[in-house]
Amino acid sequence: MTGREPGSATDAGQRGLEPDWAGWYPGRWRTELAELDATGWNYRLGVDAGLVRVDIDWPIPPGLPGSAPAERSGRPADPAQVDEASPAGDAGSQVCRIQVVFPHEYPFFPPEVRDHDDRLGLRRHRGPLGVLCLLEPEDWNSDLTVAALLTRQLPQILAGGLSPDAPPAGVEVQAPEPVGLRLGHATADIALIMADARPPTDVTEGALLARFYVQMSRHIGPGIVEAIYAPGYEHPGPRPAHEHGYPLLVPGRWARDAAFDPNASPEQTWTRLESRLHPVELIHEGPADATHDDGTAGADGAGADGAGADGAGVDGAGADAADAEGVRNASEDLEVLCLLVPSEQGYREPGEGWVALLRANLEPSPKYHYLQVQAMGADLDGGRTRFVRDLRGAHVVVVGIGALGGHVATDLARAGIGRLDLVDGDVVDIQTACRQFAPTAAAGRTKVETLGGHLRSQRPGVEVRAFHRHLGRVSRRDALDATERDRLEEALRTADLVIDATAAPAVTRYLAALRQAEGKALLHVSGTAGGWGGCVYLYRPGGGCWACLQHHRADNAVPIPTADPDGMVNTGCADSTFTGTNADLATIAHHGSRVALDLLDGGDGLAGGSPSVLDVAHLRDRHGRPQPVRWDTRPLPVHPACPLHVTVALEPTNPPNEATTSVPGGADSHRARDGS
Repeated sequence: MTGREPGSATDAGQRGLEPDWAGWYPGRWRTELAELDATGWNYRLGVDAGLVRVDIDWPIPPGLPGSAPAERSGRPADPAQVDEASPAGDAGSQVCRIQVVFPHEYPFFPPEVRDHDDRLGLRRHRGPLGVLCLLEPEDWNSDLTVAALLTRQLPQILAGGLSPDAPPAGVEVQAPEPVGLRLGHATADIALIMADARPPTDVTEGALLARFYVQMSRHIGPGIVEAIYAPGYEHPGPRPAHEHGYPLLVPGRWARDAAFDPNASPEQTWTRLESRLHPVELIHEGPADATHDDGTAGADGAGADGAGADGAGVDGAGADAADAEGVRNASEDLEVLCLLVPSEQGYREPGEGWVALLRANLEPSPKYHYLQVQAMGADLDGGRTRFVRDLRGAHVVVVGIGALGGHVATDLARAGIGRLDLVDGDVVDIQTACRQFAPTAAAGRTKVETLGGHLRSQRPGVEVRAFHRHLGRVSRRDALDATERDRLEEALRTADLVIDATAAPAVTRYLAALRQAEGKALLHVSGTAGGWGGCVYLYRPGGGCWACLQHHRADNAVPIPTADPDGMVNTGCADSTFTGTNADLATIAHHGSRVALDLLDGGDGLAGGSPSVLDVAHLRDRHGRPQPVRWDTRPLPVHPACPLHVTVALEPTNPPNEATTSVPGGADSHRARDGS
């Protein structure tokens, strides 16, 4: 029988099988059905999670790779999946059951096409749950019908997806397709972060150690593989920023599995391999109590009963509280198995890739799940950023991590700076969350530890140190912790770059003199009142210093950013800050980050060849009306009246009065410590 099966299309609207978008485009739905009829394929209409679907018996064209069952999958042909005679009239052809699901927003977006039973046996172009990659999303043309899409694209991906040889240019995107994209079973909504480790090829199995995050809901969250072991081999992985943030210590095993079948269930895969794997014992318990980096309480080392993130990813109850006998042994509740399986490393380049399985030992029977594997390579970002130099060797100090410095510090950590020191004496005030990182759960905690913990959790490969200090203030802590003070002073002297985002003129003068005496670079980032403008000033030896900048301002030789004359806010007896939105101030901060990264990467494009340069931002006109940001960049030469270029010393100097030469109402002319 060809075309529609009896009653399935004629009564489609009456039976609720007409898609919701057909009400807007009734002619399109009629066209879809007419073109399907014209193909001669058998098809049936159905409903899948509220979406209309079409199940099609698609005849594999004779002569293409995969037109014989053995060629397709290597498994015996299923009589239920193969017709004796092709609906198209070719007795030598084979039939594949294709399922097409229309999204609610069709035809603006392409339909989802599935090969649930892997009858095509594709090595490529087949995603999780059998979803076929027929087109790049941007290549979808809303004029295409399902019949036209399958007629044009399916033979192409069948030819390219079964052949070990690359098809002609333009047939497929030249990108690797790792094995994780081909899993025929859903993965849990839990990620396992692993180093990009490759044990020696002669080593077939070993042990691993993983830690899992425990959420406030007492469900397990993401995990990190801390180390991979084998006889004579050990590969350390990314460590959690704080072990107490990942209190659930889970031992595991790894093995090479050349026979891995992406369509096998996790239980089938685990059962097949278990007899050959050696047992692993847990010989170390993680800390039982915890406070997470975001300021929330931990799960008291809760045992794991196999619940997924938010209770959705892994079947079973959430992680119960520790019982009267103490923390339960995680190895009795959870087991991890990581497999090195055949996978593409580059475009059509054979290699190995990791697949992870989790077994939750529940009653009455264990539950098995695939985990999402997220690799963390040496470059930390999977090639998403490109730098000439290896920034892992760079050391930067950010002084003041408020509305400007917090953004800069975050940008540098995301870029992969190896060592990042944060300096600020304030605590988190939730009223500042309008323009800086100030989570409610961290109210009252130090800014440096709060942001530092957040950055460590995001970028475990970045060493973040926190110094809770107000530079220049007399503090009892100085006498109690002279070692920390000495470490901070050493960092300020020797770092590759110090970034001043304090909005405190005294701190700026001190840092400028210190860095000039050491012959090191200083970057100053500030905003004006109201967020109407700002400055990014880079000093390098041979260029104009901070005192030079004040002389140039007194001479009206450099531009002045606009500022809101009513943009100051008094927040306390000795404190004031300026108004301004996150969108405005972040614009200035991100430009400062760009200058810093260009400098650290050995570039000079943003400095224009000048040792010192001043970038002035204008975000509003003099009447306060918003405008596209306009940057006015000027080289900053040495000023002939500056005494620091006669004798360079770490001593106070007397440049022109900053109260009259700095930006009116600007961040470098008032007493706000950090732009909070």
